Amino acid sequence: MKLSILCRSLLLAVALSSVVIASDTTQLGKGSQNRERMRQPVALAYSPESEVLLVGNRKTGSVSVVDTSSGDIVQELSCGKSLTDVCFLDAERVLVLDAGKHQLLEFAFNKKQFTKKLRTIEVPAYPEQLAVVPALNQVWLTSRWSRRVTCFDDSLD
Repeated sequence: MKLSILCRSLLLAVALSSVVIASDTTQLGKGSQNRERMRQPVALAYSPESEVLLVGNRKTGSVSVVDTSSGDIVQELSCGKSLTDVCFLDAERVLVLDAGKHQLLEFAFNKKQFTKKLRTIEVPAYPEQLAVVPALNQVWLTSRWSRRVTCFDDSLD
């Protein structure tokens, strides 16, 4: 049952790559708006606790929050210039990698929505991928054109 919901959500993420009209595109502190957007999804992160799928969109610099039980986009957060990855650090924190601004963004996440930006960290140029290693309290990221692999401890210092 949960696998079919996840598969349905993944199909929805693929559909987001074409021009769609979002019924609720909410930005932190900027209200809502309705408009056509070419998202270009590049990253996925699933939370079994919240039953949501996060979709990182490169072209719009946004993260779409998809409710896996209904398949609806419940929030879209514009947070960067050119996103390359998104992941859950834990059930209440989300990391977003922005290659356009060379930044790692940390957001508070509650149930099915982003609540606030916690911090912005400058990273080596053109970051591409994130990996969280919970057992070691580490976050790793790769940077394509600077040819670097960077490790942060869980506090992201």
